[in-house]
Amino acid sequence: MHDSSPTSNRKIVQAIRHRMILITIISALGGLVLGVDSGAISGAVLFLKSAFHISIFQSELMVSALVIGAMVGSALAGRSADKFGRRTVLAASSLLVAVFGVGTALAPTYSVMLTFRLLSGVAVGVIVVVGPIFASEFAPSQARGKMVGAFQLAVAVGLELAYWMNVVFGKQTVWRDMFLWIVVPSVTLFGSLLFVPDTPRWYFIRGAERQGERALTWMFGSTEVKNKETQRIKEEIDKTKYLSQEKWTALLKPNVRQALIFGIGFAVIEQLTGIKSVTYYGPMIFTFADFSKSQALVVTAWIGILTVCATIAGLMLIDRWGRRPLILTSLVGMALSMMALGVAFALGKGIVSLPVLTVGSIMLFHLSYSIGIGIMGWVLLPEIFPNRLRGRSQSVTKVVNWIAGLAVSLGFLSLSHAAGPSVTFFIFALVVVAGLIFTYRLTPETKGRPLETAETLWRNGSF
Repeated sequence: MHDSSPTSNRKIVQAIRHRMILITIISALGGLVLGVDSGAISGAVLFLKSAFHISIFQSELMVSALVIGAMVGSALAGRSADKFGRRTVLAASSLLVAVFGVGTALAPTYSVMLTFRLLSGVAVGVIVVVGPIFASEFAPSQARGKMVGAFQLAVAVGLELAYWMNVVFGKQTVWRDMFLWIVVPSVTLFGSLLFVPDTPRWYFIRGAERQGERALTWMFGSTEVKNKETQRIKEEIDKTKYLSQEKWTALLKPNVRQALIFGIGFAVIEQLTGIKSVTYYGPMIFTFADFSKSQALVVTAWIGILTVCATIAGLMLIDRWGRRPLILTSLVGMALSMMALGVAFALGKGIVSLPVLTVGSIMLFHLSYSIGIGIMGWVLLPEIFPNRLRGRSQSVTKVVNWIAGLAVSLGFLSLSHAAGPSVTFFIFALVVVAGLIFTYRLTPETKGRPLETAETLWRNGSF
């Protein structure tokens, strides 16, 4: 006889909570990998010119190498995750990140280091696509925002750790050690994946129903909850049989096409707002405002603490306020901050207020980005596509996201030197305003909706 006593129910709820925490941590470790890897180069770029005697473009290329590699990794990730499983692909990629991180730290020449940064990017690109999918396909609807959004929190924490490591290792003789720390989160991610199954939705899509039910039992424990989830997943898969996993053209089917248009637009906006400029070149921006290298590294590290706090606030609000309000609030703050940066540099170097305005504006930018749009890139986009196409769709949107990020990371220094920092930041402000209009008109609200309702989200006219 099934025990439905209050004590038994509490044990079931507690067990589910523990599983949710574990899955959240595993997915978040992927974000930690991205954050540490991205933050390390922001400090190292200050020393590349003297270490390798390179040009401005070569500095930009080294900074952008991770992004270029990630474009390739993201393109491969969706099909690989659909074919081999989310868990398997995550595990393989995490090991590769560790190997390439060591290679970057030990590289004797610029060319060798650039090669390892490109390879690291490929592995990281896979992780940033598959990690959020892994969490979203396990998460209960009412907690999905927090569980998937923790990926961005981990990115912020990883960046903050890297920023402080930059402060510690920010010397001409030891700056390479910044890249060795990537081994810690990547190996931890690999080890944690040994203790969990793959996602139930992936098992059902592949026709492995028994394994899918086992995964649901592992996650929920309760037979009643497992049966309900099994029925819902099977119904969605049956309704979307016409969406072939083997053909990319399935993304152009009605309803799915609408989701793809929005996803691509959102991915472009997230990057062209200028996040890569303040992430990869934050310390360098502060040197533009008359900070020394050491001061720039310390200020960047302290601002990183604000980023972490803002991301935590966003996670607390995402399943209460919903996706739309946070996105719109985020973009308004980012527009104001980029305008303020433009004004600050328009006033010119040497004014007393330039350092203060620069720090304040970048603080507002990080706060605004982290509380909203920074989280939604991981949470919202996996929510708007059907189960059968989630892997492929995330590959497409993330590749577009990386391409837009590449345009910023590869061109920021050149544009700043050619047109000046003031014009550069005013351009970012205009892009943010355009993004605000786009998201206000087109962003759907997915708070509390099961993943299996993704297709009807667009059919009902939300687009």
